[in-house]
Amino acid sequence: MAKELSLEEAYQMVTPVADGEASEAEIETFFAFLEKNPAVKQYYEEEIWLKQLVKQKCEFNPAPDDLREKIIQTIASIGSESNAGAELDSGSDIYAKQGFGFGTEHDSRSAPMEEQRRKQPSSFIKISLGLAALILFTLFVYLFNIFSEYSANLQADSTALPAVESHVYQFFVQHGGQLIEPDLASGTEADLRVEIVSMFQNDYAIPELQNIELAGVVQSELLPDYHTPLFEYKVDDNDIIYIFAFHIPDMKKYLSRSAEAKAYCIRDSDYHIQRIHERDIVSWRWDDNWYVGISHHDGETLVSLLPGETNR
Repeated sequence: MAKELSLEEAYQMVTPVADGEASEAEIETFFAFLEKNPAVKQYYEEEIWLKQLVKQKCEFNPAPDDLREKIIQTIASIGSESNAGAELDSGSDIYAKQGFGFGTEHDSRSAPMEEQRRKQPSSFIKISLGLAALILFTLFVYLFNIFSEYSANLQADSTALPAVESHVYQFFVQHGGQLIEPDLASGTEADLRVEIVSMFQNDYAIPELQNIELAGVVQSELLPDYHTPLFEYKVDDNDIIYIFAFHIPDMKKYLSRSAEAKAYCIRDSDYHIQRIHERDIVSWRWDDNWYVGISHHDGETLVSLLPGETNR
């Protein structure tokens, strides 16, 4: 039996789970804990949302060429002045070593040079600090422009939402890929579709898998207060296939879809496979509904069970 997490341990696991660094056993234990602790669940969902938002909105931008050139030129200039100062010190040392250091005449001639030597370190420090200030100021201006543009993009685009594929994976692991007690028992397709419309206020085509029975439909909740149909297919007692269905206009308010999957799924028979950790996620579109399937099988096997050209 898996060890039950403490509240502190659960909070510490939020980031590893969100980053995909936790094992499947740890993920299962973590989600079992979330069922009993809404506060940690909300904290986890907020971190998932934030990571997805940053991933969608942030991109690497190298420093502009003019900024790089200015910094290089300034460093080269400082280097030249430092070398000149070093040569001055060296020259004065040689002058002293050659014996021009005795008598009143030497004192009067070497005084300015000695004064220069005393001032040299102070001048170098001032120049170095000036260079550092220049670099920091230029970098600040550049980053300010980047983040100003980033903030503007955030305000202009409020559709950055958690990825549906990630939530489907987490739901599957959370329930161990086991059969969930259906809210709608399987029956004739016509009767079941009527019940689905009544429960979800939308008509969904029911996927037909080759030689695999539909065990029923679950009113799933991937996000709080967002319910969608989950079609469960029973291969055997320990082998259940989950297929979630989403009405795209409603889905856009809660979850985002993979850009690659959206671009790929043009025809009814187009199925996109995406790997998340050790599971394959299969996505496709039928009319205004989006379907996402997951199982213990690889994606190609699941696709082979789905319809080709379909009439719905």
